[in-house]
Amino acid sequence: MKNTLFLLLCFCSLFAFGTNVVPNGDFEQWQTAYCDYPLHYPYGSNEYRFFSQGLYPNATQTSDAWHGNYAIRLETDSASDSNGYAYYLNLDPGEGSPQDWRGGLALTEMPAGISGFYKYSCEMPDSGLIIITFTKEGQHLESYFFYLKETTNEYQPFSFSFDPLPEVTPDSMGLGFVSSDVMSESMGYGNVLYVDFIQLTGLSVQPAELNGDFEEWTSINYKRPFFWEISGAYLPGNYLSEDAFLGQYALRLESFARYDYDSQTTMNNPRRATLGRWNDENQFWEGGLPLYGQEDTLVFYYKYMPASTDDTAIIHLNFLKGESHVQMLTRYLYVSTEYVEVKIPFDTKFMWTKPDRLIIETYSSLWENQEARFVGSTLLLDGFMLLDGPIDPGDPGDPGDPGDPGNPGNKPITKATLFPNGDFEAWDSISYEYPENYPFTSNIFRLFLEPFVPTAVKSTLAQSGNYALRLFGDDAQETVNFGFIMNTNPGEGDPSTWHGGNAMTEAPTGVSGYYMYNQSELDSAMLLFMFQKDGQIIQEYFFHLKQDTSMSNSYQPFDFDFEPPLAQVPDSMVFGILSTGSLEDVARPSGCELYIDNISLKGLSAQPAGFNGDFELWKTNALYIPQEWEKNSMDYERYDRSTDAIQGKYALELKTVLGNEDGMPVAKTGEVSNGYWDDDCECQRGGMPFENTKDTLTFFYKYYAANDSARAFVRLNFKREGEYVWYEELELGPSDTYVQKDIVIEMYKYYAIPPDTVIVSIMSTDWEDRDLSFVGSHLWIDNIHFRSEFYVPPVKDPTDPNPEIPNGGFEYWETKGYDYPVNYSYNTNSEIGFNLNLEPSVFKTNDAVQGDWALNMVTRKFYNETMTGFVLNADPGDNDLEFWHGGLPINEAPTGINLHYKYFPQGNDTAVVLLAFSKEGQNLCTYAYPLTAASNYILFDTILNPPLAQVPDSFILGFASSNVMKETWVEGSELFVDKVAFTGITAQPADMNGDFEAWVEQRIEKPLSWSSPYGGAEGVFKTTDAFAGSYAVELQTQLIEYEEVSYSNPGMLISGSIVSSAIQEGLPIWNLTDTLFFYYKYQPANPLDSAVLSVFFLSGDNMVDVRTRYLTASDTYTLVEIPFIDGPMPAMNFWIEPDNLIIMATSSLVEHSDSSFAGAVLTLDEIHLKTRGWTIDLSPEPLREVQAALYPNPSSGKVFISDPGKKFKQISVYSLTGQLIINQAKATDQNLVELDLSGQAQGIYLVKLSSDKEKVLLKLMLRNE
Repeated sequence: MKNTLFLLLCFCSLFAFGTNVVPNGDFEQWQTAYCDYPLHYPYGSNEYRFFSQGLYPNATQTSDAWHGNYAIRLETDSASDSNGYAYYLNLDPGEGSPQDWRGGLALTEMPAGISGFYKYSCEMPDSGLIIITFTKEGQHLESYFFYLKETTNEYQPFSFSFDPLPEVTPDSMGLGFVSSDVMSESMGYGNVLYVDFIQLTGLSVQPAELNGDFEEWTSINYKRPFFWEISGAYLPGNYLSEDAFLGQYALRLESFARYDYDSQTTMNNPRRATLGRWNDENQFWEGGLPLYGQEDTLVFYYKYMPASTDDTAIIHLNFLKGESHVQMLTRYLYVSTEYVEVKIPFDTKFMWTKPDRLIIETYSSLWENQEARFVGSTLLLDGFMLLDGPIDPGDPGDPGDPGDPGNPGNKPITKATLFPNGDFEAWDSISYEYPENYPFTSNIFRLFLEPFVPTAVKSTLAQSGNYALRLFGDDAQETVNFGFIMNTNPGEGDPSTWHGGNAMTEAPTGVSGYYMYNQSELDSAMLLFMFQKDGQIIQEYFFHLKQDTSMSNSYQPFDFDFEPPLAQVPDSMVFGILSTGSLEDVARPSGCELYIDNISLKGLSAQPAGFNGDFELWKTNALYIPQEWEKNSMDYERYDRSTDAIQGKYALELKTVLGNEDGMPVAKTGEVSNGYWDDDCECQRGGMPFENTKDTLTFFYKYYAANDSARAFVRLNFKREGEYVWYEELELGPSDTYVQKDIVIEMYKYYAIPPDTVIVSIMSTDWEDRDLSFVGSHLWIDNIHFRSEFYVPPVKDPTDPNPEIPNGGFEYWETKGYDYPVNYSYNTNSEIGFNLNLEPSVFKTNDAVQGDWALNMVTRKFYNETMTGFVLNADPGDNDLEFWHGGLPINEAPTGINLHYKYFPQGNDTAVVLLAFSKEGQNLCTYAYPLTAASNYILFDTILNPPLAQVPDSFILGFASSNVMKETWVEGSELFVDKVAFTGITAQPADMNGDFEAWVEQRIEKPLSWSSPYGGAEGVFKTTDAFAGSYAVELQTQLIEYEEVSYSNPGMLISGSIVSSAIQEGLPIWNLTDTLFFYYKYQPANPLDSAVLSVFFLSGDNMVDVRTRYLTASDTYTLVEIPFIDGPMPAMNFWIEPDNLIIMATSSLVEHSDSSFAGAVLTLDEIHLKTRGWTIDLSPEPLREVQAALYPNPSSGKVFISDPGKKFKQISVYSLTGQLIINQAKATDQNLVELDLSGQAQGIYLVKLSSDKEKVLLKLMLRNE
């Protein structure tokens, strides 16, 4: 009751005045719970209940025992919104089922069963449960589930046998007791289970860790911060820290170790704290912080001590409206041994709708950092508050994330960005014919297929007259894979919603005509009639046409009577002809074909006007489609090419039209977009490249509004790596003439990292405006472009400092993984992703048919190129498919191959299986099999046709997520493959790995802002042997052995990035009097060798000049300088003035056939420009005690050196060129020394502190006042 009252008082005080206050943001209020658990049973329901919802234990110790002093008491209650059952377990259940559990108590004998005593008060149908698992050497043997169902107020004995017994004696046993039948998700709220005196039968002695009489207990004191949920808390943790920034306490989150049943390894699990709670059952966020107002800034303080320097903490701000997610802002929290202030401003006017609450979510590690080396990363948080407004303009704001190499300090990013076909001058045209008065045909559903093949066409193969109708089906379109024509709009395919058609004045008695059809068993063609009167259906008829004889040029007659006959004269008739006999969404055979001609209605004095049953009258429908806009988002009825343009020939016209939804007439908005909606991910995909944080979208429009509230919209969704990061919207009101509008994009004020994609959507009315009064709204729009299209970077003063060399001190590195199946080393990851540092396309997945793993491949877009995910067990070289040879050994001739797969293609994509057999280096036969869409695993089983004529000695086997035969690769196509096997042989090839259980784990570590043509694994390494800071880069000349040839390959490092064999992202320069400085060490393996560092000067993409230094052997760091020019006149040194540069270093002169050059090592550090000096490293040294410090820094002359450990004896100050400025001794008892550098030129200086055992190099910036 006290806790409830406390919470109520807190909420009343926090929200009484409608301000934004973070509840318990200073972590001074904590809730306490005392939990007992039996010794050796540390896993239970109590921790989850307490840390997620603040609920008190439902698994407890009781003195109501059958034997001794204590028993366990387990009660199922309804307080929890997730699982209300109580349990104790002697192992970590993880997320797996009991069959996945590992560990428990140690066994040396095989028990025969289990016995004990229980009592159960059961108010609702339910049963208690005992769960037992046996494992040996980490492998599951058996699981047992024993139910305690009988309601009894007195202890009753129970005894269960283990039947069947495991085949081998287990070495461990998992044991758990549950208050409800969790296997059937039964929840008898209020039911209580007591258990005591557990024994394993058939043993000579009970296991030491059984504790079956429950006499030994452990007690733990849990604390959780009020209002915050702690997850990842399945093991006891200490979340309260007295190392606070404000007040007495802070929140402590520490990543912990957890056994992963899928990989059977110990893995890192981050702790998570949330203000708000994720409801797993209902899949939405609960609680959180109510939001008032529009602009605000979240402020908090943190320390972060990662267990590994490449770990990172993270915080998400999730903005919600009701249960809908609006937007998420993210900040990474980097290493800091002292509290750092972070400010995250936000403005809800830039979100697609105004949120009403905020969920704060923070983690002690990144979820992808699952290796055990990340266990122990610790995050301290304190002082969460909202400023009730944006950051004060006079406030310097968020100093940035310490150590974040990607944070540009929220400086605006603007690059020249072209909007493809924003002027709507480029259009594709599509046309097709249809029978007059039958405008609704299957062709409409195929307009955007490539190529466009109509399935309702005019045929000259007529029964009489000039023309007949031909309808056929194929599998190019997934849903409407048949041909049809109708005289009214079929809408969503529900006949009950069809209206209109031919006007009728008589009641027909039947229908007759002539047809040819090529199917007799699997399908039939169909005629459908629906007669109406006064808008009501009075009768409908469906007639099927099947093949009577094999299809030839001979028409067969048909004659059907309307049974039962029409009871009254209709006023309208819906009529349609289909090449299929089914209106249901079912699989239909491909290739069904119907010819039909000379249809007439029987019993009439004259055929209805416009019936056109002889198909002699045809019309042409011509459509225009704007290029570069997503076809899948278009409806031809709702847009058009308009000649009413503000500029050029054409504009886009969008129309809100009358549509039908669930049988009801509705207004349907006209829309175009350069993206499309993906039902699988429930998100938008596509869009155009966009990397600016400051820009303006401008366009011209005019608008006719069908009613006073109608408005058109232009919406911009910005994404990065597939996630939404920003949103802009502009509402367009009525205008009879073209007016210009701007959408200002100032993302940099709130989000430092730029997007990579923008999806632009244009609508004639809002989607929510379904009322019929919106029908008729028209929007004309033209000349859409970003102002950055004409952006020219400001002219720089040639005497201004050049920009800093990005990551020239090599302090920032990233790690990526590129796994592939064993013996399939030729794959997208190793050949392309690994080499070019791209995102992986081949994955190990536990979504398997059998075993632990299957193969997963995805087609990705890299820059402007699309690349299929593929694996092959050999490199086929440049040979065509029919000449492939080599691969893995085989000594039998298979007759076929089978595999299990599922496939999610995009567009008309298909996956491919590639197979080639060879003997003695000569290809015997090559096979290629397409795999079509399958949402669940299906069996693909085929024979080799033609069969192998002789026994091969090797085979190449591969799989691709897109059609490599036609190179029609569509981004997003995804293939899963498992359980691959040859048929017709006695044993599978030893190295085939067809179950994909064996994998090669390939990791690279690469310095940010630098690239290598070898991906960073061959010859580029991080080293702690640094001249300054924590790290330097090491290039090593590698020994390469390939096809019995050995040669040495130098390690190579290039500034910028490598795309399609071209170097991009040169460093902009404008001061050509600059000089490049760097430090190096070099140990050649051959005395004739030397390392090389070159500076390439470019104008645009064209090389202008190069400056090169050959680096000879040096065991200590040596300073090298490379002036840009050789004399006083820059223009005389370059035939064209350069505007950017690229740096390239190699550890040897050239790739060499002499393997004695292998082993050369070049170490580089602190590459910088004279005009800029070193980048001042604001991030603290990871996990190191502060040894010395300079302040103030920057300084105008006088500076203090702090030596808190009194370690150093000598102080030396150097200029960047190596000139010694000061060299003086320091008494060892001094912890503070003053230096006077007044009169020295402004710039960067090095301050070296040294003792007999160690040295520290500090950087000092002097500024003249």
